[in-house]
Amino acid sequence: MRRCNHRAGSIGLLLGFVLWACSVTAWAGTELRLPSVPVDGEFVHDHAGILGPEVRRQLGALQYRAFHSHDTPLVVVTIDSMHEYGGADHSIERFARAWFDHWEIGKRGEQGELINRGILLLISTGDRRARIELGAEWGTRWDEHAARIMDGVMVPEFERHDYGTGVLAGAQGLLDMAERGPRAKPPGQLAELFDSMGESPLVTTPLPLWAMIVLGGGGVALIVLAFFLPAYRKGLLIVGVALIVASLILWVLFGLLALYLKERHIGGGFRGGGGFGTGGHSGGGGATGSW
Repeated sequence: MRRCNHRAGSIGLLLGFVLWACSVTAWAGTELRLPSVPVDGEFVHDHAGILGPEVRRQLGALQYRAFHSHDTPLVVVTIDSMHEYGGADHSIERFARAWFDHWEIGKRGEQGELINRGILLLISTGDRRARIELGAEWGTRWDEHAARIMDGVMVPEFERHDYGTGVLAGAQGLLDMAERGPRAKPPGQLAELFDSMGESPLVTTPLPLWAMIVLGGGGVALIVLAFFLPAYRKGLLIVGVALIVASLILWVLFGLLALYLKERHIGGGFRGGGGFGTGGHSGGGGATGSW
């Protein structure tokens, strides 16, 4: 009798372990059918077909700046529903984190070090849910700021079914966030541009713009000065005009360069940029929106 009871108890324990293992496996989300890791450097994946060519072009310019200037892959993914990827029973938070980790969104530095500050913007139109998922370097300090981006500028547009405007506004907010970086103090308001960095507009204005202002302004000043110094008038006029012409040439050159970069990176794809399969992983931070 004892042997039978012992055997029955062992079988019960075995069945219990099998059921527990099955439940853990199901909870872990192994049933998800996520797309393969991108190999073409494409940062916009519009599976829901809600982003037009102009929106993709503008997104590409924002994503290029985030990646190359601030080491932040800003990936935008739209889908019709989580159900089609096996995530019908998933929350948007769990689903987005699985997607982020599956693609290993991040960047490698010059020495091969992991820069784990990627951002995934995932929008599920059928579920009427969206998620900003942040790489581990962001921690959770930026969750409140991400929520302001989501609820303040994206969700109102999504409620009007203007997904393109909402995505662009959200991407711009996330680019501003990338410019500050994870170690900066999160701003109190979305429109606040400089307080969290402790810098003035003069410091953060691009150098080419200030070079044009200095050259052009210096040229005008020399021309004005020429009228008060007749003995040096000819030389001052020549130098002044030369400086103004130089500022105009600089303006044209940088304008053409910006236009070239915009067209070259249309749609958010960065030739040789990478950003996927780097070992990047989510830190669980971010923000969720619904409409």
